[in-house]
This record gives sequence, structure tokens and C-alpha cells, in this order.
Amino acid sequence: MSGSEVAFAIFSALALGGALVALFERSVVRSAFAMFGTFMGVAGLFLTLGADFLAMTQVLIYAGGIMVLYLFGLML
Repeated sequence: MSGSEVAFAIFSALALGGALVALFERSVVRSAFAMFGTFMGVAGLFLTLGADFLAMTQVLIYAGGIMVLYLFGLML
């Protein structure tokens, strides 16, 4: 296996694992942080596929902005 295949497997496991934790976690805050891990895993998948712009958009908009708004609304 090459390095890109290993990276793809790691990022896909991170995305899938984070999604499952976000789905089955009872605590909303832990679920939000698991969703953050899912977003970062998807951004890593974009990087392994060569879509740098999509990866940075994923990090800035979803992992950064949406998660801050979600946690802010939760704490409010």
C-alpha cells in the first residue's frame, strides 16, 4: 500500500468513526465535537483526492463556522 492509500484509509476511518460517535452519543457537546472530527476527516479525504480548495472550504466553513454557531446556540 502506498502512502496515499494509507492516508485515505485513516481519514475515512476518522470520518466514519466521528459520524458514528456523533450519532450514538448521548451528550450533545460530545456529539458536536465528534461532528467536528467528522468534518476534519472529510477535509482530509478532500486533500488525499487533490481537492485543496474544497478541503480548505470544509475546514473554514463547516469545521470552523458551523461548529462555533452550533456550540454557541447550544450554550445560549
